[in-house]
Amino acid sequence: MTKRGGSPTASITLFTLLIFLLTTKVLARFIPLVCSPSSCGDIENIDYPFRLKTDPAGCGEPDFELSCENNKTILEFHSGKYLVKRISYDVQRLRVVDVNLANGSCSLPYKSVSVEEVMDDSRYRLDATTYASFIKCSSNLSDRAYRLVPCVSGNGTSVYVTYDNYIISSLQGSCLFVSRVPTAYQAVMFPSYDSILQLMQTGFDLEWSIGCWYSSFSYDCRRSGQSHPKNVLLFLICFDYHYFVSKTLVNHFLSMSFTYRNSQFLTLVELVVLALSKLTNFILIPVIFLVGRFILAPIGIFGFLVHKYMTTKKAFGNEEILTKFAICSR
Repeated sequence: MTKRGGSPTASITLFTLLIFLLTTKVLARFIPLVCSPSSCGDIENIDYPFRLKTDPAGCGEPDFELSCENNKTILEFHSGKYLVKRISYDVQRLRVVDVNLANGSCSLPYKSVSVEEVMDDSRYRLDATTYASFIKCSSNLSDRAYRLVPCVSGNGTSVYVTYDNYIISSLQGSCLFVSRVPTAYQAVMFPSYDSILQLMQTGFDLEWSIGCWYSSFSYDCRRSGQSHPKNVLLFLICFDYHYFVSKTLVNHFLSMSFTYRNSQFLTLVELVVLALSKLTNFILIPVIFLVGRFILAPIGIFGFLVHKYMTTKKAFGNEEILTKFAICSR
């Protein structure tokens, strides 16, 4: 006589529990994690997408992580270190200053900022910024555009700083580029060293984005990203749908003989695409979860029960046949 398997009731219970746990786990990904804003020194509103290194996992985006050092909020950006002076969530803008220049004392920047590395960064972009550039020369310069940096000059070498993107390549071969740092813009011709120092201490602005670059609904994307930080579907809706469809398809396939920016028709098309993306973002995702939880999950459970029933019935049938065969063989 064959030995019966485990209890069908126990198997059904375990399967139902598994479905519930999986559904709950998936649903939890779409429920915003309750994260209180962090603070460090003068910055009291460190909120999504930013996070401190000491914040719980899941709060904020790892790519926007800040640190709190000596009660000062620090941004590490392309190997540089910058003091965060202000976070403006309404315009998605960060005011930062090089840590070596934050106190207004004579110094070289902590790290030179390359225009190319900023342009290649998908998180931040410089906002209407000019530069202060440092050069080292073996001979003195008399050009008013270049101001001596006294604290790092000496021993036959002079270090100068110039403001407002003056062309350094036009200098004589006795000068070498040292570093460059973004600064706040001020319409001034040939500022003094003290004025340049003050401009560098003011810092510069970085605009941030978490995937909807230059999108008119970037604020919605930011908040949606908080609820769905790892969801591929949201990424496709938030970035690919709006950017690829409205910018690429509309621009390349519908522009024909007129430009995208100057066409009222294409602007109308983009508005339609934007409306569809918003509709998709707020309706499609909840519908998918409702269908998955209340339709697909019950169908799966029902299918499993039918399969279990048929398997159990077949097992009992085989057992009955073997029993009859054993009786007839006696």
